[in-house]
Amino acid sequence: MRRWSRMLNGRTEAFEDLVHRHQHYAYGTAISVLSDFEMAQDVVQEAFLAAYQELESLRDSTRFGAWVCGIVRHMAHRGLREIARARDMVQSALARLTGKNREVVSLHYVERLSYA
Repeated sequence: MRRWSRMLNGRTEAFEDLVHRHQHYAYGTAISVLSDFEMAQDVVQEAFLAAYQELESLRDSTRFGAWVCGIVRHMAHRGLREIARARDMVQSALARLTGKNREVVSLHYVERLSYA
């Protein structure tokens, strides 16, 4: 509990210890939701930042790992929703193109072919 008190008083070293202790579990949680390594890394970084900023709301310091993984899950699912929205926007934009233009744009961005 002493470490927890120091951390709440702005001692970032104590928080760094917690990050090191729980980062693999948090990363595994993100991977299980996202199935994307790079996106999982981003989500975990954002989750630890959010956890640091909201640390005072954690009532039981022994639950830090579960608490931060809950934040990771929430952020990962939010990321999935954002990806789905972006895909919907792309599909909508493609649907507004004429057939030939839709084919060219799709081949360029999906298959990475040149416009030529």
